[in-house]
Amino acid sequence: MKILIGLFILLLNQFVFTQSLPVELTYFYGEVVEGEVVLYWGTATELNNYGFFIERSLNDSSTFNEVGFVMGHGTSFSPKDYSFRDTSANINEVYYYRLKQMDNDGGIKYSWIIRVPEATKVDFASQKTNGIKMGIYPNPSNESTNIILNVDKPSDVSVILYDSNGRVVRKIFKGKLFSAGKFFVNLSTLSSGNYFINLIVGKNNFTRKLIHLK
Repeated sequence: MKILIGLFILLLNQFVFTQSLPVELTYFYGEVVEGEVVLYWGTATELNNYGFFIERSLNDSSTFNEVGFVMGHGTSFSPKDYSFRDTSANINEVYYYRLKQMDNDGGIKYSWIIRVPEATKVDFASQKTNGIKMGIYPNPSNESTNIILNVDKPSDVSVILYDSNGRVVRKIFKGKLFSAGKFFVNLSTLSSGNYFINLIVGKNNFTRKLIHLK
């Protein structure tokens, strides 16, 4: 009886394992950093992952061409982070990117499509503190802005938007961040003026100024 139960559990585990997605993508975004387009993405788990082909489309999202490749981690059950610098991109253009993930057996899966807009410049190098990188774009902003965070280790994170009088305008995020995160902030209901984004990561606390123009 014990042998039959053990065999059943083994078969069940194999079924669950084979039904798992080859690669679980957790984030994918792009920025213009120091005059070049840089793409960032991460995975929660990987199963027989050969790697990622980076595909780019100019001014629309209908025709894509391959511009690079990044090797995968094969099989992994821990979060992995990736990046790719597109040195051939013209930052005065609007680009669309997607990832073509390939398994070791040749299977293919596409990511969602992201847009890297014209004149989106985030200088992460000047905004790095204790392994924490924070970028805000666009800044000055109009209807909305985006907050990009990168941490070098899993951390408890809090992101809060304040007005110039120190009043809380919006609690943007509170939780655990494992590697990177992107937060969209709708500013359409706010008056023009100076605002401040306060970031707390573990014991680190710092603030960035956001200019909102209507």
